[in-house]
Amino acid sequence: MRTLILISTALLALAACKDAPPGGSGGGPMPVKSAMDACRRFESSGAANGCHEESVEPALTPGARQRVVFNLPSGKRGQVFIFDDKDSYAKSAETIEDMSAAGKHRWGNKASKVYVQLNKDATDDEAKKVKDLLDSF
Repeated sequence: MRTLILISTALLALAACKDAPPGGSGGGPMPVKSAMDACRRFESSGAANGCHEESVEPALTPGARQRVVFNLPSGKRGQVFIFDDKDSYAKSAETIEDMSAAGKHRWGNKASKVYVQLNKDATDDEAKKVKDLLDSF
């Protein structure tokens, strides 16, 4: 009888872990650790592929720790940046926002200090999928 109770308790605990939200017991999403981590999340959802790191352009994104470029399903490209601090994030986001050549698909997530920019020819459907994922970070 004691064995049956222990097994039942273990199965209930396992089921609870399986149904737990991402991020563990805190209930929130897993923190983004790098631009590559963000890009891999885009890949796993089918929103991107071909994630690869490229050098950061200091004039455009001062203080960016990492820049990762990716392909969208349409063949257009995008890039994701991650910053170590909120000031660097804010300065770079402002710089990119001021550039009309950056296209209309560019957003940031202040909490995770991640910024994403898609090439101007990206489709609205592709952009929505990437933005929804970014908002979930």
